[in-house]
Amino acid sequence: RDKEKQEKLKEKINKIFIGLSKHLSLTNNLLSLTISNFELYSKNVLLISKGLSTNKSLQILKISHCLIQLNSFEDLIKSLYIHPCLSFLDLSNNKLSDNYCPMIARIIQRQAQRRDQIVWSYQLRSELPSDNNYKIGLISLNLHGNYLGSKSAKLISSSLNNDQYIRYIDLSKNYFDNSSCKSFVHM
Repeated sequence: RDKEKQEKLKEKINKIFIGLSKHLSLTNNLLSLTISNFELYSKNVLLISKGLSTNKSLQILKISHCLIQLNSFEDLIKSLYIHPCLSFLDLSNNKLSDNYCPMIARIIQRQAQRRDQIVWSYQLRSELPSDNNYKIGLISLNLHGNYLGSKSAKLISSSLNNDQYIRYIDLSKNYFDNSSCKSFVHM
């Protein structure tokens, strides 16, 4: 009987994520999305990713206290690589380990590359972008309370070394050791 209740609950949650995906795809007004305290199954992460990949308005995405499997996390992150408006990404308390960090580092890199390309294209004409589009993008990253260690520190610090846009990053309550701290100091 408990198994039957769990299956019904999964079906209801799946319907919520189907609706969320459609809303993300169709709206130009959604600025912030918070998903917290869910065990995100791969099917639900795919739905979120699908909606995010076509969304052009979301500025704040908070996914915290969710258990996201590594392969599902990769699907989610791919939809955020060059998201045009995302400025705040909160991935706190998701038990993300060093295995997740290459994807996190790629978000930082891709967001910086997108903006650098805008500036570069204007500089070809000896101009600066007048509309400040190059300033729109990831400026805040919250990775608080995960399981990130020295491997993550090296990847994140390397990515931040080439980024001039991120202004805030929370790495507290992770598993950084002295070598991790040295990576950030050298940055």
